[in-house]
Amino acid sequence: MGRPENYLGIAARAGKVAAGRKAAEMALRRGRGRLVLLAKECGKDVRRHFVRLAETFGVPVIRTDLDLGRAIGRPGKVVAVVTDADLAGQVIASIGEKEVEV
Repeated sequence: MGRPENYLGIAARAGKVAAGRKAAEMALRRGRGRLVLLAKECGKDVRRHFVRLAETFGVPVIRTDLDLGRAIGRPGKVVAVVTDADLAGQVIASIGEKEVEV
């Protein structure tokens, strides 16, 4: 099993990650989201907003200690949505099922 950073980097290079609040929200609303990743340092309002969106669209959420922005090559980003089901599954498996909120 690889490290989650590796799978996130692959997904980002393949164009299968919507990073940042606006892009992540659009991916979810368009039905493309397969996994929501929230950095631990994201704000309470951002976290609440994306947890609600994820619940609405039936997408799992993971709050992670990873430097999310660095892992996807977009420093400073605290929210990302993986849009590929296979890559989302790999990220979930590498982080661990116990971390998934939804």
